[in-house]
Amino acid sequence: MNRNNIIIVVLYKKQLYDSDTIKSLLNIDGNLFKLIVVNNGPEILKTSNADYLDLLENINLKGFDFNLYEYTNNKPLSFLYNDIINEHLDYETYTIFDDDTIFDENYFSLVFQGDDSYDIILPDIISITDKKKYYPILNNSIIHGDVLSYNLVKSDNLFSISSGMIISHKLVNKFSSKNRLVFNESFALYGVDFSLFRGMKLLKNKFGINFNIKFNSEVLHSLSRLDKRENESRQTERFIDIFLSRTLYPDGIIRLFLFYAKCFYTSLVDANFKKIKLIIFLLVNKKHPRCKSFKEHK
Repeated sequence: MNRNNIIIVVLYKKQLYDSDTIKSLLNIDGNLFKLIVVNNGPEILKTSNADYLDLLENINLKGFDFNLYEYTNNKPLSFLYNDIINEHLDYETYTIFDDDTIFDENYFSLVFQGDDSYDIILPDIISITDKKKYYPILNNSIIHGDVLSYNLVKSDNLFSISSGMIISHKLVNKFSSKNRLVFNESFALYGVDFSLFRGMKLLKNKFGINFNIKFNSEVLHSLSRLDKRENESRQTERFIDIFLSRTLYPDGIIRLFLFYAKCFYTSLVDANFKKIKLIIFLLVNKKHPRCKSFKEHK
């Protein structure tokens, strides 16, 4: 049996045995999968802990080829995903998970069936908080009903989050054929997942490249957008995402300059000079500060 599928699980401020995603993976046959767990910091995992060793034994018993990467410096997710994909270009699929995603034993049914007709598989994203569906979104509407397969058209705006998406090698090849990375390395945290879909739209509109999307299964996930208690750091991250998205994927020059003017004006009125400094940085570099730092040391 060929082990030609990658699963990426990104941990942040969490031990392996505290991850709901890892617990869900123990319900499936791992013989088809190379499992790459990425500890993205801020501290190294307690790999000598009895709970870790017991869980690692269970992971191996399920048949997974387990690999641990540790980055205590919070590597930008766009770099992390792209690097792993580019290191494994001979694999068939790449599945991305955050550390807090819950799914059942049938999640990889299309992978097990050998279906290779799709470019990407997107699950229904159900909030673990209110049990409502929030993604995927197509043209500003949540996809409901019995839509199982869809071919992207030029006018479409498709979005979902990265946790749970299954990316086919065909999609990777379509991006690389135009010298593009799957994820835009201007984004570090928020906006990384959406950059994939914006890239798909660009390739469709500019080069006529077709993409087939399959909708299959569902995941329970903790959505940060529903958290009403965002701290200053998260608010800053969201602003960076919005600013870069408007800059890199503008919907008109006039709207873009009005957006810039509003950002500068509100920051000046609030005497928020730290934000003004950030705006200038983003205008000049057109990338997240952490992405600039990582790029320079790559």
